[in-house]
Amino acid sequence: MAIKSKNSQLSAKLLQSVIGGCGLPLAIGLIVRLIGINFGLPYATGARPDELVIIRHTLPFGTGDLNPHFFHYPSFFLYFSFLIFGIYFLFGLLLGRYHSPTDFAASVLLDPSPLILIIRLISVFFGTLTVYFIYLLFRDKDKTTGIIASILLSSTYLAVRESHFGTTDTAMVFFGLLAFLFAWRVKDLGKTKDYIISGILAGIAASTKYNGAIFLLTLIVAFLLRLKTDHWRKIALGITSALIAFLFFSPFILFDFSTFITQFREETAHLLSGATIELGRGWLNFITIGLRYGIGLPLLIFSLIAIIWTLLRNFRFAIFLLSFPLVYYLLIGASRAVYVRHILPIVPFLCIFACLFVKQLTYRFKGAIRPIILTLTLFILLSSSIQNIIGYLTTITKKDTRSCAAEWIIKNLPPNSTIGWVGSAWSVPNLPLSTSEISARFNEARIGIALPAKIIEAMKTKVGDTGYRIVRFSKELANNDTLRFFNIDQIKKRNIQYLVVTSYPGLPFGEVPEEIIALQKDTANYKLQIQFNPFKKSKIGLGGLILDKQDATYLPFANFSGVQRPGPLISIYQIRTDCRPQ
Repeated sequence: MAIKSKNSQLSAKLLQSVIGGCGLPLAIGLIVRLIGINFGLPYATGARPDELVIIRHTLPFGTGDLNPHFFHYPSFFLYFSFLIFGIYFLFGLLLGRYHSPTDFAASVLLDPSPLILIIRLISVFFGTLTVYFIYLLFRDKDKTTGIIASILLSSTYLAVRESHFGTTDTAMVFFGLLAFLFAWRVKDLGKTKDYIISGILAGIAASTKYNGAIFLLTLIVAFLLRLKTDHWRKIALGITSALIAFLFFSPFILFDFSTFITQFREETAHLLSGATIELGRGWLNFITIGLRYGIGLPLLIFSLIAIIWTLLRNFRFAIFLLSFPLVYYLLIGASRAVYVRHILPIVPFLCIFACLFVKQLTYRFKGAIRPIILTLTLFILLSSSIQNIIGYLTTITKKDTRSCAAEWIIKNLPPNSTIGWVGSAWSVPNLPLSTSEISARFNEARIGIALPAKIIEAMKTKVGDTGYRIVRFSKELANNDTLRFFNIDQIKKRNIQYLVVTSYPGLPFGEVPEEIIALQKDTANYKLQIQFNPFKKSKIGLGGLILDKQDATYLPFANFSGVQRPGPLISIYQIRTDCRPQ
C-alpha cells in the first residue's frame, strides 16, 4: 500500500508538472466557454430561445412584484439574474449609460443584448466552477484522479456548448454536483453538517431547474450505505434542508400555488407529449445523439466500460455514483421532449467513471512515462469533443444570418416599412421597431404584464422614426393570440412591402409553408433582393447535419462542415407596388 501511495503521489506530481494541476484545465474550460459568448448579438437575440423567456420574466421584479407569475421554471435563476441585472444597472447609472430606471427598462426592452450577454456569462461562471468542483471531489483522495476528471469535463463538447447559453441547465448541474460532493462526504464521514449542506445544495439545484431535485437521491443513497451507523434523523435533516432551500428560493410556489400547479402540469404534459416533431421516447436518442456527439464516441464507450468495471470492483461505491445518473436517465428518457441539453447532468458522472478507469489503467506504467500515457489517453478520449468544440466555436464566431439580414434591412429599406416575416419567432432579428409597432408589441395582452406608460413613451422616443413594422406569418403558432398571425391572402390587406422568408432543412421550425413557396416562384410580383445562406453550398437541403431537431437554434449540434455561419437561410423579397393597395 505504501508503494502504491508513493507511486500515486509521484504520478500526481508528474502530471501536475505537465498540465499545471487543475489550473490549466480550469483555464482551458474558461477560455472555450468564453469564445463566441456574444454569438448572434446584438440582432439575433433569439439565437438561444429560452434566454428571452428568462429576461422577460426577470425584468418585472423591478416593479417590486417578486412573484414571477411563471412556474415553468423555478425561481432561483430568475432571482439570481435579477440581482446581477441590478448591479449592471447601478454601474450603468454611475457611468452615465442609463439615466433612470425608466431609461434602463426602455433600453433593454428595445435591445436586450446586454442582458443576454450577462446571463450567458452567468452560465460561463457556473460551468467553469463545475470544472473546479469536479476536481475537488478527488483532491483529498487522489489529486491525479481529480486532475483527470477536470480535464475531461473542461473539454467535453456538450458542457462547453451549454455554458454558452444563458439558461438554467449549467447552473443546475453546478449546484447538483456540489450536492453530490457533500453527499460523498456523508458516505465517507457521516457528519450531520454534510447532510444539511448537501440537502441545501440539492434544494437550490431543484430551485434552479425542477429535475435538479433528483440530486437529493445521492444523499439518500449515501445514508443507506451508512444505515448501520447513522441515525435516521440525519437524513431527515438533509431532506428537510432541501425542501426549505427549494421553497426559500422559489417561495411563490407556495404563495401562488394555483398558478404553480397549473403551469407545472403544463410543463409535465409538454415533456410527456414532446415538441414540434415526434422523436419517440428519449432513451435511445439521448445516447445516439446527445451523448454520442455531446461527449464523443470514444469517451462514451470508455465511460460505459468504466461503469461495468466499477460495478465489478466496488459494487457499493458504484451504486452510489450511479444513483443520480441512472435514475435521471430513466426518468428523462421517458420524455418525448428530447432536447440534447436534458442529458447534460449525466455528463460529469460519466467523466467521473472514466477518470477512475483511466487512473487504474495507467498504474501499470511507471515513472515519467505515466503522464505521457495519460495525456495520450485523454487526447484520444476527447478527440471527438475537441473536433466538435472547434467546429462549434468556429461557426458561432461568424456573423449570424439574422444579423446580416438586419444590417441589410436597416441600410436598404426605408424606415416605417412594413415587413412580412415567414418563420418562427426566433428567426426574426431584433430590428428597430416603429412607434406603432412598439405600442402593439408591448401591450399587456402580448407580454403578459402592463408596462407603465412612461416606459412605452421612453421606448418610442429612443426609436424615433427609424423603426419598422413586422408582421409575422407562422402556421405552427396560428392559435397563439399573443403573436400576430395572418393568412397569406392578407399580405395585400396589410400593405406589406417586403417579404422575408426563413428556412432551415431538417428543422420543423425551418419549414416553409406551401403558400410561401408558391409566392417565391412568382418572380414577377416577388423580386428577390438578397439572400443570406448559412450553408457552404448554395444547394438547400444539405445532408449530414446532426441537429437538435426539437430546438430552434438554427445551428447543427454536430458535423459543422456544411455550414459557414449560424442562423436560418434568409431570403428578402420586394413586393411589386401593384400587388399592394394604393
